[in-house]
Amino acid sequence: MILVLLLVTLVPAVPYHLTISPPEFPYQTQGYQACETQFSKNNSIDVGLPGFQHCIAQYLIPPINLTGYGSLSFNLLGLGVQPFPSTMSVGETDFYAFLHISGAEVVAEEVPQADVVYDAPGVTISNSTVSEGFNGSSNVTVTVTNNSGQTLDDPLVYFSVPGSSGNFTDKNGVMWTSMSLAEAPSAFSPCSENGRPPFSDQNLTSGGSCTATVGTIITTPFGSPFRYSVEAQGRLGPHYSITRKSFLYSISTQVANRVWESAFIKLVNSYRAGPALVESSTLDKFANLRFNTAVTQPDISDYGFAIDVAQFFGANATKTTIGELLLFPAAQSPYSYVASLQESAPLHWAALMNGAYSHFGIYFGTGAFVGVKLPCPVTEVPQAGLNVTQYFTNLGCSVNKIQSTNWMVVILSA
Repeated sequence: MILVLLLVTLVPAVPYHLTISPPEFPYQTQGYQACETQFSKNNSIDVGLPGFQHCIAQYLIPPINLTGYGSLSFNLLGLGVQPFPSTMSVGETDFYAFLHISGAEVVAEEVPQADVVYDAPGVTISNSTVSEGFNGSSNVTVTVTNNSGQTLDDPLVYFSVPGSSGNFTDKNGVMWTSMSLAEAPSAFSPCSENGRPPFSDQNLTSGGSCTATVGTIITTPFGSPFRYSVEAQGRLGPHYSITRKSFLYSISTQVANRVWESAFIKLVNSYRAGPALVESSTLDKFANLRFNTAVTQPDISDYGFAIDVAQFFGANATKTTIGELLLFPAAQSPYSYVASLQESAPLHWAALMNGAYSHFGIYFGTGAFVGVKLPCPVTEVPQAGLNVTQYFTNLGCSVNKIQSTNWMVVILSA
């Protein structure tokens, strides 16, 4: 039985195939030069001409086909002998590539540079962490360690993250990287050792470590996995060294909370022409009360508002001096939610911009929610006491009834 398990785990018997195609313009250099000579006019050439396309098609660089063998346990469980190494060089006369492979999948490729040592022994990238902010503000930090026995001169750390320059995806879904000093500044970072200021002394001696941080990760959907790559470069002895590693991460689904509130109110205040809204503990308590009442009848807009105002503030309080917004940010960031309010809920946004209000209270809760299904010509309920389902049905629209979602109750007052 033990022998069978070893065979399943260790014997590379299952074939895997990879096809590596040249990126961008996949033609032999001499072929392009020959066709350019024929079709160039006034020192320019239209590569879309049928004649040029027919000419260059004869010089198409064929893809490189690779075959590797993995164990049966790897095929079934992802464990055991993998069919390909994690990094490898491939090439023919007109096309060379350096591959980064995860299991049986190419996750990134790059055209190798001259006089470069890839993944030099002892130079490692580790401790990669993502510091999540809200959409457009997450950062990646890594540690680079040099145990090569040589000094790594002028180390720079390059990041290929969603939204940065320096990478593109080809027609096969493979990400190609082309990281160089010409990339956007946000795509690379100096490697800071022991807190020294950037570029003060950029030599990393053997046995030393340094850290680098890049921001910002953008265009990353909440809860969706994405791959980012890190590349440490520097001169190691007589050669230039490139060490590269890829990571898989998923930005968590962001739930509205006090941190979320701080960013949201800061954004709101940045748009206000009047005084900034200041939080009131009394209004916070009233927001809590309003949630407990409104959540019992989510199909009625601002359910119980007038009664709660009278009971909490007394008979002299009026609805004109107390404003209420029942908001449902779900998993949106403060930034995207402000944009959606501006576009889809102009009445609610106008209340937040109203200079007559100078204080606010806020409460977050979870409960049932009834909202309009899009598309619909109207996207917000204009007043309190309306039956939400009936209101949108009369407009020819339908509603979403969700059993549990984030509520954000905002109370506004002078």
